[in-house]
Amino acid sequence: MDRVIYLEPGEEITSVLDKLKNAPEKSIILVIPKGSVILQSLVNLKLLSKRAAELEKEIALVTSDKTGRNLASLVGFSVYSDLKDKGKIKPKAPKIPTAPGVVIKTYAPSLERVEEPQPSRPPEKDSRPPIKPIKPSRPVIQFPSIPFGFWLALFLGAGMVLAIFYFLLTKAEVLLQVKTEQFSQSTDITVEQRANQVDIDNRIIPGEVKELEKEETKKREATGKKNIGGKASGTVVITNNFKNPDGSGSEFPLKANIEIKDKKTGKVFLTNSSVTVPPLTYSCDVTTGVCEPKPGTASVKVTAAEPGESYNIGPSQFSIPGLSTNSVFASSSENMTGGYDKFVSVVSEDDIKKASEEVAKELYNKGKEELKSKLGKGQKLLEGAVKQETLSATSNVSADTQASEFEIRVRVKISTLVVSEKDYRTLLSQFLERALPSDKRLVSSPSDSVELSLISYDSGSQTMKVKATINTKVAPKINEDRLKEAIAQKSPAEATAYLKSLSEIQDARIKLWPAWAKRLPQADKIKIKLTTL
Repeated sequence: MDRVIYLEPGEEITSVLDKLKNAPEKSIILVIPKGSVILQSLVNLKLLSKRAAELEKEIALVTSDKTGRNLASLVGFSVYSDLKDKGKIKPKAPKIPTAPGVVIKTYAPSLERVEEPQPSRPPEKDSRPPIKPIKPSRPVIQFPSIPFGFWLALFLGAGMVLAIFYFLLTKAEVLLQVKTEQFSQSTDITVEQRANQVDIDNRIIPGEVKELEKEETKKREATGKKNIGGKASGTVVITNNFKNPDGSGSEFPLKANIEIKDKKTGKVFLTNSSVTVPPLTYSCDVTTGVCEPKPGTASVKVTAAEPGESYNIGPSQFSIPGLSTNSVFASSSENMTGGYDKFVSVVSEDDIKKASEEVAKELYNKGKEELKSKLGKGQKLLEGAVKQETLSATSNVSADTQASEFEIRVRVKISTLVVSEKDYRTLLSQFLERALPSDKRLVSSPSDSVELSLISYDSGSQTMKVKATINTKVAPKINEDRLKEAIAQKSPAEATAYLKSLSEIQDARIKLWPAWAKRLPQADKIKIKLTTL
């Protein structure tokens, strides 16, 4: 009786050969599921056929896998699509003319729907109906079998080609993000108009003089006030008590417009005319022989120094500030009269001065902005390094003149010394290179800032001293050759872990080509790219 053996879809050829060896029956039916591993390889089917011949067993295959049936037929197996017929499986070879060296096998597919056999269900009893051979519908030519050594040599050759390909063409790109730290340095720089190039040793850079003149006329309101009212006047008596060393008196002449000052209010009056005050004299009593001094007096008209009602003062005592003696003084016995107020607007000295300063400042600010707009690419103008010179300031109305407004014309000259950003960055860059620790390197970026502050500016010689402060970043120096040697031939995971363990590395990524490569190539096939935050 035929022995039916059900195979699993993933069952290997070694397992099938063991089952074949252990089966006592000489006629065996192998039921193979569709897509089984055995049906995928011509080598597996050849090994099965060879082993069956060695064991002197007749094997038939039952499968719904059309491709598998084709391969099995080429090897020389009897193949069927189902187990429905009861007859014993003994295929009848059709009588087809053959050429020498060619073996013909046939099979015919079933037209009925094939149900996949259940390999996991063990046969209870060999009560299944015998398989009826499928009538051949077309001949299938079997080519001469290819020796196993050929396939082995083919696989080994392909492996060697892949190994050479892997060795020669595999490459790796390592992206390293290096840790950075802030670094700031300051130094003094001299800017000179006469310098032609950057002098690193003496820290001198050239400067370019920029200057312009601006003129403008502005109207301003007069804020001064003037009293043009009436001046008070009256009469005072000049008293002369002056004594010579011998006790005698002397007349005292006074010119016109001599100031006399009210001792109480401080109001000043001026004499209208010159006057000569008689000298001090003595009056003697002949009976007693006693002499009394008698001062000399003279009256003179006076007028207030300024108009205004406040000068209408009553009888007063006056001093004469211009005299070198207090023995001559004045007094009035009547009120001063005629003073009244009348105020008008006038252009004051302060108005002219203030207007000149305001217009000059406006011109200065406009001129500075104009200078900035005319700067070349990369040139910088420092605050404080601008000289302003007022060339002229004239008013169309004189000071103390009655007017409600006036015009002021101001002309200024503005000059400065500008520096080139390229020059001072070049100097600072080389200065930093010298100041850096030996194990660090500069990491320049657009975010680096340079602050320039003016120390002094000499507009005569057109030189200035500047304090320059640069804020940048530095990173550790990386020995790329040493890193390449350290990670060569490692797996990506091992190399990444090693790189991240280094204190100077923030992050590491590895790209392999081809993508299926399992290890990094030799050091000379590794390329390292450094980036920073």
